[in-house]
Amino acid sequence: MSVTTLLITGFTPFGPYRYNSSQEILSPLANREFKNFRVKTVEIPTSFEKSYLTLIQAFETYKPAMVISFGMAAQSNVFHLEARGRNTLALQINDEDVSRKYKIDPIEPTGPNFRYTTLKIPFFKGEKVPLRLSFDAGTYVCNYLIYTFLGYLEQTKGDNFPYGFIHIPALPRDAASLAPPVRGMAFPTLITEIEVVINQILSMD
Repeated sequence: MSVTTLLITGFTPFGPYRYNSSQEILSPLANREFKNFRVKTVEIPTSFEKSYLTLIQAFETYKPAMVISFGMAAQSNVFHLEARGRNTLALQINDEDVSRKYKIDPIEPTGPNFRYTTLKIPFFKGEKVPLRLSFDAGTYVCNYLIYTFLGYLEQTKGDNFPYGFIHIPALPRDAASLAPPVRGMAFPTLITEIEVVINQILSMD
């Protein structure tokens, strides 16, 4: 059986957070095999422009058959499978490159209001994976990456290339310092749950 590439991405720390759980999952997932897929991982800068350019470069280098991006939802205790990216850019937090006042702009002035992710939603038979479907990926770099990368895929691969984005909880060492504090998710549990999610996604027809 031939092995194809599954590209998995995670973000660098941002804002007040010293760590980013989506970055820390990359090392244990790198070069793993799930069914007939081998994982390649890439670290995405938490920067509007750099995030898109980094993912495009990785996509063109590895030529994956599927891409799953992960980001951290610091205030959540569950996974959120993002259904869409919104054509909205709200600069509420400084990115790595610039410091700007809060404002809201469209990402693409002539683009559609939404672009929809294309991974099929897994049905967890007998599995207690804390996964929720989300229709709001925020207005920061995660949403920006979803929206712009889906636009790239539409132009280069059509509407059906499998791409998904999943927000995951913070690790307990960060979550406990939040206001209000949340539980977060222990790292071994986080990796186990991600493995279940990946296997279920790859099992979908």
